[in-house]
Amino acid sequence: TLAASILALILSLLVYALAGNRIEGMALAKLSSLILIAIVLPFVIREPWRYLAGILPSFWLGEARMGGGLLPPLAFIGVSGLWLAFLVPHFSRRIDRA
Repeated sequence: TLAASILALILSLLVYALAGNRIEGMALAKLSSLILIAIVLPFVIREPWRYLAGILPSFWLGEARMGGGLLPPLAFIGVSGLWLAFLVPHFSRRIDRA
């Protein structure tokens, strides 16, 4: 539940912080759904190619489901933190302009 809430926060910040208008917002919402597809990549793509999707937080949830030990949850937290560190300043600038 905690991971889903973090992903929802990242995806909503992605749409709001980067979209300039409604049309861009719709396009980014569709793009953000592609980010969620990364959760199935560990089941479909074998090593080492699947780690190219490691920049997506949902990828690490799939890795954790495959039983990767302690690394996938820690990687999920780290990658999610990087996404939030990138998106929150953009969100803050949008709020300041409004």
